[in-house]
Amino acid sequence: MSKSDRGSRAARPLSGWHVEDVKAAIRKKGQTLSSLSRMHRLSDSYLRGTLIRHRPRGEAIIASFLGVHPWDIWPERYPMVVLRKGR
Repeated sequence: MSKSDRGSRAARPLSGWHVEDVKAAIRKKGQTLSSLSRMHRLSDSYLRGTLIRHRPRGEAIIASFLGVHPWDIWPERYPMVVLRKGR
């Protein structure tokens, strides 16, 4: 692994939306990841973790709040849905 490959997982762009784009879209709607987590009675950090690891429940909460499907934000986490949409 080269030095440039050692960055944190959260800083790496996703093949769908970039992490910062997801956070900005939530902020534009007047919430933060922490406040959205609390609205759903989850720990403050639960949805932040969703940005870097597959958590279907967290992905559904974020996507629903933004008015899109989870596979639109994270297509690499839903390869079969993306393939079916492409047909």
